[in-house]
Amino acid sequence: MSGNEHKGTWYGIKAKRIEGEFIDGDAPAFAFATYNAIGAGSQPDQLTGIFIASGTYSASQTSAQYENPLATGLYLLLYIYALPSSGTFQLFLDIYNPADNDYTCIWQGGEITATGSAIGSRKYLIYPGAVDDQSQLTLVDRIPMPMLYRLRANIGGALNWSYCVGYQYVGL
Repeated sequence: MSGNEHKGTWYGIKAKRIEGEFIDGDAPAFAFATYNAIGAGSQPDQLTGIFIASGTYSASQTSAQYENPLATGLYLLLYIYALPSSGTFQLFLDIYNPADNDYTCIWQGGEITATGSAIGSRKYLIYPGAVDDQSQLTLVDRIPMPMLYRLRANIGGALNWSYCVGYQYVGL
């Protein structure tokens, strides 16, 4: 490192020397590493995933905390494989509150009852600019996605529900 070069960091962020580039004729140029988190070049597996894997559950399930990759909205894809003889099922999205290191609900799907409900898919869209023009969505809510959140699937009654919940981000 010559006398006019500084350590390659700025407030703890590492910078890389741009070979052959100079500022004011003799000072070396540095650049911060950048990448596209989403958008062009992103892989589909970065923008889709599974909240709750296929299985049979008799108790409520809560996903891990998720970090939004700067998407505006989210499709929730619920598939129910088998219903118990009674009981209820409901999905919730909880936003993380850093002030108390806990979660609070910001979205809830409709309550699904075991009696009279059909086995099959339910599709939810959470997107601030959504317009529901004769779609086949179960529910559309016009709210933006938070940065940190989790999904909860609550079961009322101690009976087995067989289901899975996946997602796709929207509005990149």
